[in-house]
Amino acid sequence: MRLTAEPVRIAEHVWTFSGHGGSAFSPSDRSVIFRQAAKQITELWWLDRNGRRLGSLSDPGEYVHMTLSPDDRRVAIERLDTNGNGVIWVHEIDRSATARFSFDPSWNWSPIWSPDGSRIAFAAAPDGKQASISNRRAEPPNRKRSSPETCSVFRTTFRRTASG
Repeated sequence: MRLTAEPVRIAEHVWTFSGHGGSAFSPSDRSVIFRQAAKQITELWWLDRNGRRLGSLSDPGEYVHMTLSPDDRRVAIERLDTNGNGVIWVHEIDRSATARFSFDPSWNWSPIWSPDGSRIAFAAAPDGKQASISNRRAEPPNRKRSSPETCSVFRTTFRRTASG
């Protein structure tokens, strides 16, 4: 990706994390998805690169982190459950289908796609204290779930860069 013009503000009140300076948005070549900071119950919106609203991704909820898959066909979403724990969900854009991805009772957060879109890495704290990174295959909603693989160090191969 290369800048070709002056920056244009396309969204305001994007949710940010004061602890580490992160923000809740994910861009692609064609659009941007983001979480607004103004409400607890929020909607995920599709915007084009000029800031025009293209539609909503799903029902209103308490969304935290989200990231588009490398092929822009799926979104991995962290949504708070009724107990206030983060749960990872995967939304298939073409089918408008959303399926739960993480199932353990602890907080699961910050999903990131592998560069080829076959896996999702996410942070988890199974014992409520020690955080670790889990990753597993990103299967379609109707397939049997694979068990997560846990590692203590996040591998940079899951980092998506502008070059892919």
